[in-house]
Amino acid sequence: MTRAKAVEHGERRYSREKLFSISTEETKAQLLFEAANAQHLFSPQLLDPAAIPVATSPTMILAWYSQAIAAMRKVCWLVATKQEASVVAQSLYEEAKLHGKAIGNPRLPRNRRTWEDLIVDLVDRRNELIAEQCPPVLAANGMTYEVSWRNEILAALMGATYDSQVDCPDSPFENPSRFIRHLADWIGQLKRKRTATLNAWTADSIIEMWDNNQQLEPLLLSQFPRATWAALVEVSEAVTRGQRPDVEVSYTWTTDLARPYGFEEAGNQIALEGPLLCYPALEADKWRENAQVMLGLRGFELKRN
Repeated sequence: MTRAKAVEHGERRYSREKLFSISTEETKAQLLFEAANAQHLFSPQLLDPAAIPVATSPTMILAWYSQAIAAMRKVCWLVATKQEASVVAQSLYEEAKLHGKAIGNPRLPRNRRTWEDLIVDLVDRRNELIAEQCPPVLAANGMTYEVSWRNEILAALMGATYDSQVDCPDSPFENPSRFIRHLADWIGQLKRKRTATLNAWTADSIIEMWDNNQQLEPLLLSQFPRATWAALVEVSEAVTRGQRPDVEVSYTWTTDLARPYGFEEAGNQIALEGPLLCYPALEADKWRENAQVMLGLRGFELKRN
């Protein structure tokens, strides 16, 4: 899909409602505001007073956002490839081999191919294309098709629905990564659509991340200040114990540079305020280094004819 097509599809009502529930103009305005005021909005000390001070620049935001888009593209490619006709046909053959027939498919297609064979074919095709466009190619180039756990979590924050754990039979208490994946999706929806429900499933996810995964999940921890997380944990514990019903949470995109983050609780409702961007301010030193590398390679240069 070209950039123009992506913009066109993004403006459609279904796309707006699916991601933000509002026009893309409002979303663009908020993103531009946050990028222009990155140093004020994304100070690590606003999230954790004990964090090392790092001045966040628009270039650091751009470096991170480029990788967020890359994570989304990887997930989209993986989903589309796993739905490729020959791979689906192979799954029907495997079903027939196991059960004697493929339910609903009396005739099995011939153009079947395993996932591994598809990857080999894609790598060969890619190398042939490189050889045609950029000769000479002195050695074959490998292609990495795995989606890392970090990229999956980042893509979930950005709105991707792909879940590598969806068919996992384990309880999330035996496989805590299921909690983390759900929490990333919940936070992403809250920040984009500005409303979400804190139910028992989300409450367990918040408690799991807070108790056992803080060191492993700086991306998720960066979405709210520590004081907000502590308050959400307290609410979550009450929800899991059945001491209070599901809690409705609202989220306001901040425009207040003096007080960019907020938490208020009234009755069975919680009102949060903060940035739309899911930038991991607690990893600001890493993105400062990445931005410097990209600038050194002229990765952000806009060339005009």
